[in-house]
Amino acid sequence: MPEENKYTNAVLTLSNFVEEFVNHIGLSIIPLMNDEHVEQKEDLNLEEFVKQFSESKSFQMKVFEIFKESME
Repeated sequence: MPEENKYTNAVLTLSNFVEEFVNHIGLSIIPLMNDEHVEQKEDLNLEEFVKQFSESKSFQMKVFEIFKESME
């Protein structure tokens, strides 16, 4: 496989992973933010959660793993 295609494939794989991650987070947090029975909505800060998660070691290792696998 040409080197250029490897990079394209890796980027597409990563973007799909990130999209799935964001959709999963949205599906689990957004309904809570819209639930009138949930009082602590300020604790459900989606932006802050995603920021902290994306800076976590496990997320970074997963991204690296996906990138490495898709480059092979």
